[in-house]
Amino acid sequence: MIQIVFNLLHNAVKYTNEGTISIQAFAKDGRAYIVIADTGIGMDEHMLKRLFRPYEQGSTSVTMIEGGFGLGLSISKQLVELHGVR
Repeated sequence: MIQIVFNLLHNAVKYTNEGTISIQAFAKDGRAYIVIADTGIGMDEHMLKRLFRPYEQGSTSVTMIEGGFGLGLSISKQLVELHGVR
């Protein structure tokens, strides 16, 4: 769970040059939910389709943090699926 939250927060910081990043957590129907939202650059339809592919990255010209391999969201998706959530 820590790795998932870290990867999502890392992406939020990476693509939010100014604005806000919020984290909310709540329980409902015996499940825990964590919501991470930001006012960053957003994603177009093309990026949304490729979002969870390994080595996929947004434009490096707009990031606040350099580097990375584009594995964070792919790994996060796999970890969430291992928890039985699809």
